[in-house]
Amino acid sequence: MRDKAIAKGIICGVCAALLVLFSYAPAPAQTYEWKLSESNPVRSEPGLFNEFFAQRVGELTGGKVKIKVYYGAALGSEKDCVGMVQMGTLGFTRIGAGNVAPFAPEIQAVLLPYLFDDRREANRVLRSDASRPLTEAIAKHDLRVISWNLEEDRSIFNGVRPIQKPADLKGLKIRVPSAKIQIETLAAVGASATPGPWPELYTALKTGVFDGAENGVNVYFFSRFQEVNKYFSNTRHFSNVCPVVMNNTVFEKLPNEIKDALVQAGKEAMIYQEGVYDRGRWEWVDQLKAAGVKFNDVDIEAFKKAVKPVFEKFKKEIGPDLVEPLEKAAK
Repeated sequence: MRDKAIAKGIICGVCAALLVLFSYAPAPAQTYEWKLSESNPVRSEPGLFNEFFAQRVGELTGGKVKIKVYYGAALGSEKDCVGMVQMGTLGFTRIGAGNVAPFAPEIQAVLLPYLFDDRREANRVLRSDASRPLTEAIAKHDLRVISWNLEEDRSIFNGVRPIQKPADLKGLKIRVPSAKIQIETLAAVGASATPGPWPELYTALKTGVFDGAENGVNVYFFSRFQEVNKYFSNTRHFSNVCPVVMNNTVFEKLPNEIKDALVQAGKEAMIYQEGVYDRGRWEWVDQLKAAGVKFNDVDIEAFKKAVKPVFEKFKKEIGPDLVEPLEKAAK
């Protein structure tokens, strides 16, 4: 009887010791798995940007964060996806700034026509503290900008004629994103500016629903628009800003080490993209010329003059406190 009592005591002691041991053992590190939506194909410069960003996040977090990228609008249109991010049902989306505008109108600051001289200047300014007031304003709409992806500046392409001055756009129906500033800018230079769904644009151009559209030469190339629109005019009227956004409430609840890793990976991806676009641009242009595309420069000063009233109107609407830091940093 005494032996049983001793055995029972030993067992109880061991159990108590194990309980104490496991109570103080470190909890398993939390891991995160998120999806990132992309409207462009995987074989594109945005695809390289996304893959770099996802890989760096994994490296900087020691594998605690895994991001899988879905291409070709597989998870929905850009507007659908930014809505899902805002609701917290999608991890990230890389999206044209014009499609963020209905959810966070302040982002139209980066869409002011001719705000930046070129993509490289826009990249430098948006990586700097000058963009902080804008990022904070967008966060109030529960959208956190993790990175600013800068594609080739947006220019006009069409299937009717070369565009050299604003008057050449008269009578042409040009597809634009749904942001008011983009619609009014193209209207100011004489186009019949009409919003339309991006995934249907190739067919709409082929069938004549639209005479043309506007985007960067890289998007024009990878979307095969050269097959249906042979004139590409270097208007460079908008910087082609495509932020990577996630839900701000989700972001704020993350451990600091994860937040820091996301921000760091976003900055590194912006630096990485410069080399990607610098290497790619002339390859795209050479291949497009070989396919019969006619490139031409335009009277930039005439275009700037035509859109100046739009610039001033939207600067006032958006707020000089958001726009002026960007203007000053760009000088």
